Amino acid sequence: MKILLLLSCFFVTHSFADTELVKHFTSTFNSHYEASRCGDNILQLLERAEKLRINLNGARIIEITNTGNSVFGMVNAEFARESGRLNPQYPASGFRNLPGETNWFHHVVLEKDGLIYDYDFGNNPKVVPVRTYFEKMFLIEKKRSEGGDFYVGPEEKLKYYELLLRPGIETLHARRNRQVSPTEKVLKLADFLRDFSSLK
Repeated sequence: MKILLLLSCFFVTHSFADTELVKHFTSTFNSHYEASRCGDNILQLLERAEKLRINLNGARIIEITNTGNSVFGMVNAEFARESGRLNPQYPASGFRNLPGETNWFHHVVLEKDGLIYDYDFGNNPKVVPVRTYFEKMFLIEKKRSEGGDFYVGPEEKLKYYELLLRPGIETLHARRNRQVSPTEKVLKLADFLRDFSSLK
């Protein structure tokens, strides 16, 4: 009975901490966002969360790069913050442009417990499951005939997009102490998503 009670306390604390991280991310989505600073945005999220004593166990920083030749080796995103067409509801909606397509040299996000935190994902704060994120942000593309500027193809992205995964807290401490960041592993996008095939 004591074991069950301890386990239930652990899961309640764990769930509460995740809720707190989601709340903090949501509340800082606009106030702490810096354009073209995806890595800094994520590191600052970790720093603030650590100060607030939010549970960051298992949080991983993911750096996404393109090892192929599509889009000149840049990462092609489909649902990036304010990168789309003019917003017909501007200024009432607050954003001049809708989410849309853009290209980056690399991109950095935070993954924790199968959820992705990304300050560049759309115009409003959303914490979504890994597969949902990668599908909407990278894999579901518009062809030129549908209004897209680039069409790489999901097969190409799955094969050539590479993810460098680093433990969040250890990376934050290494940066603070000016040490080399620890590397957990490097995976192709297809291999990474296989780990989350049962999650939606």
